[in-house]
Amino acid sequence: MLDQNIGILYFSLSTEKEAKRKAWTKNRKVNSQLALQLQKHNLALIKSTKIPFIVADESIQKGFSFGHKLAHCIEASFDQAYDHIIVIGNDCPHLTIDDIFRTRDLISKGKQNIGLTPKGGAYIFSISKHNWNKESFENLSWCTPNLGAQLAQHLTIDLDLNPLPLKGDLNFFDDFSVLLSQFKNAIISSLVSILHFELRVSYSSIPPIEHCLTGLHLRGPPTALSFPS
Repeated sequence: MLDQNIGILYFSLSTEKEAKRKAWTKNRKVNSQLALQLQKHNLALIKSTKIPFIVADESIQKGFSFGHKLAHCIEASFDQAYDHIIVIGNDCPHLTIDDIFRTRDLISKGKQNIGLTPKGGAYIFSISKHNWNKESFENLSWCTPNLGAQLAQHLTIDLDLNPLPLKGDLNFFDDFSVLLSQFKNAIISSLVSILHFELRVSYSSIPPIEHCLTGLHLRGPPTALSFPS
């Protein structure tokens, strides 16, 4: 069994920056509310695992591209004595605690894990210090439909890969309609309650909001840890 020094890296922009980057709607306030709910949901999920975690927002991300920024945060996490990192983003509302636990358990067996999106991205993956290659990692085709396949290949250089099921993420307005038609859970209901007017205007098939709502009680985010320069 490998060293169990495992940490979660929550790689996401702050609510304000995420809302500007995604721009799901033309309404800035709606975008901010959506980003906040996604962040609250994911942080509550991460906390519930009891696995140590680092919040890596733009205040500690360094580099000129997505790949460089993520690679810097992963390497900084390894420098903080983590031997294995589970990387999670902010835009997959169907990430579950079982996805995280399965990834952790596979790490203990010497394997890496990845969860891909239908559009070629990744909503979760793990990587270990002993097979870390920063230059190769940061030069993958980040933010393109080729990323998922390239990342999966990158992780299989030394270790076996046991992928999680495909799960959609929220990069565009249309993604909300697709996810709602396939799944209904607390976070989707919360997002749709914020976005309901825009959805009803664009998609007449969306059911009345009272059919979607459920309770959602979440804690606020912790202060992001600072990495050394």
